[in-house]
Amino acid sequence: MLVEKTHNIEKFNIAEASVATKINKGSYSLFNCMHENNSIKSLGAELTKKYKNFIVVGLGGSINAGLTFAQLKSHNITFIDNIEPKTTYQKLAQIQKPSETLVICISKSGKSEEVLLLYKILCAKFREHNSAADNFLVITQQNQNKLEQMALKNGHRVIPHDPNIGGRFSYLSVVGLLIATLAGLDTDQITQGAQTALTNYLQNSSQRNNYCYNLAKLMLEDKLHANIILTYHDDLLPFQVWFQQLWAESLGKNDLGSIPVAFSGTRDQHSQLQLYLASPKGKAFTMIRCQNFNTKSDALTEAYHSHADNVTINLKQTGKPVREIILPELNEYNLSYLMTNMVLDTLITAEYMQIDPFGQNKVEAIKNARYNKISETIT
Repeated sequence: MLVEKTHNIEKFNIAEASVATKINKGSYSLFNCMHENNSIKSLGAELTKKYKNFIVVGLGGSINAGLTFAQLKSHNITFIDNIEPKTTYQKLAQIQKPSETLVICISKSGKSEEVLLLYKILCAKFREHNSAADNFLVITQQNQNKLEQMALKNGHRVIPHDPNIGGRFSYLSVVGLLIATLAGLDTDQITQGAQTALTNYLQNSSQRNNYCYNLAKLMLEDKLHANIILTYHDDLLPFQVWFQQLWAESLGKNDLGSIPVAFSGTRDQHSQLQLYLASPKGKAFTMIRCQNFNTKSDALTEAYHSHADNVTINLKQTGKPVREIILPELNEYNLSYLMTNMVLDTLITAEYMQIDPFGQNKVEAIKNARYNKISETIT
């Protein structure tokens, strides 16, 4: 069972967050979608039977959960989450058998320029091999957006993206679970881990509420500027990217918020740690580690654990908020449990800050302005 410990956290007599009530009432679409797991597994089985390789195209919340889950296991999925030309064309050049490959393009809005461009480029490439008709699947809202229109025009299969679930909260929907299925993961364990995290919170919400209230209070008082996530497992690197978007886009509003910073042990002990120990003001720390790496126990493993212990001790001595999260091992269940706790942290903290954690108006304004300029040129 995942264990959490908090240090340097003040105890407040606070009102109960309404997040628990909303969960009980089924007010969060992001949790309600777990009932779709069986149909997603069936879709995954259908696709893996037909295709040997997969290309997943998406930006931000459309792809970060899939990357996070897929990191747990070797797989035959190529992820394209950027349009940096050099890397993108290298990945496209590595497509060997288009007829055996399925391209999955994900965009909730269907207006993300990067996804539209990549969809168009991939369609052209697959047509060169007479494999464009049956080798694409699109996940987007069904509202006649640009991506949906292009997909239907090309005869490509379209799966609806729930309009009530934002990309960064879509880890338990088809957006996250389909990629996990294609990577060979057990999505039953993913949904069970999430459900257990929710149940445990509902049974004992006071500790998490108090921790989140501390962070909210510090941000409201302009005393928390950086939320540092220290992970001591390389397979959690995509999780850090997922969390950075979750925290930044959800709480970065109304001149409030804090910067989510990724720290990977032990390498970043030699780059960032000096700053945190010598200048801890305005910072909070979460140490995430695993007890079992499923490798032999030797001097390397012992040194790794010892370094994590030592860093935790020194961070606690700064007097700033420190949280330890200890996973027995990194698997589907524990990863989903961890992700769900992070989502709960975000929702609860937003409530205490009186911020709406959903939506990202500034980013949408930029995206819409850009879309209006290029929409007619991408067909």
